[in-house]
Amino acid sequence: MNNQILSNLLEPLGGVACLVSISHLADLERKIVELRNQHLLAEEFNLEEYVGFNFQPPKDTFEAKSLILLAYPHYPTRFRFIHKGIEKSFLVPPTYLLGRESDQHISEPIVAFLKQQGGHLEQALIPKKLAAVCAGLGEYGKNNIVFVKGMGSFVRLAAYFSDLPVEEDDWCEPVAMPRCEGCRACLNACPTHAIDTDRFLLHAERCITFWNEKPAEVVFPAWLKPEWHNCLVGCMYCQFICPENLPYVNLLNEGPAFSEEETDWLISGRSLDALPLPVRDKLREFGLSDYDPRNFRILIERDC
Repeated sequence: MNNQILSNLLEPLGGVACLVSISHLADLERKIVELRNQHLLAEEFNLEEYVGFNFQPPKDTFEAKSLILLAYPHYPTRFRFIHKGIEKSFLVPPTYLLGRESDQHISEPIVAFLKQQGGHLEQALIPKKLAAVCAGLGEYGKNNIVFVKGMGSFVRLAAYFSDLPVEEDDWCEPVAMPRCEGCRACLNACPTHAIDTDRFLLHAERCITFWNEKPAEVVFPAWLKPEWHNCLVGCMYCQFICPENLPYVNLLNEGPAFSEEETDWLISGRSLDALPLPVRDKLREFGLSDYDPRNFRILIERDC
């Protein structure tokens, strides 16, 4: 089975896929360990973002022989709010909303195909960005985000163990997009200077996303200016400015609209269970109920 067959299965859903040997798990783990040992990962980021990886294939369910890596379009979602009689809209970047449901939907053709063949599929908790780039499914941008041909960076990645055999694959060292050479668009757009010319890896501890994904009780650092916040969670400065994303920047999903009364409830900072049922339903429908958009009040109460 080759990558073209996998991609043909996903083509009706707009996705692409590739198959690589299970032996590359060791390489992925080695690369992550090297980054840690070289202190290129902020310690707090290291603990929070990398603790969930598992580089061991399943042992009890089936004999894993390969990794199946998937990529598919996943666009930002716009939420609308009325505040003091003025409509304001804010984005949630790709990958945050309904990720589990989206992954399940995109993997259904492969699951069905493997079932016919007596094969198996199981989610793999690995560094998906690194795996996708090493497998040739995508390329790194200077902002450390993965870009996939025909999708830009508005893409979600998924990874699975399978028992499909692999004769050969195109595993390689991770590479950056050639277009990044000499381009400073994302570097100039990042207000916190998280993107650096002196190293390829992002300064994660200065990334807006790193800070506004934290719980509400964590205080924003003094250097993080309120006017830099631009999304309900996460950040889009480097993605919207990137020339590679030009064909896709207007492809937005429309989320819910909140009345002035509903917006006031959200500003109150009450827990999900304390919100009126219509507000809860809107958050749950669009997969935002598990997030604490701690910068929401900053966004809604300033002049936008």
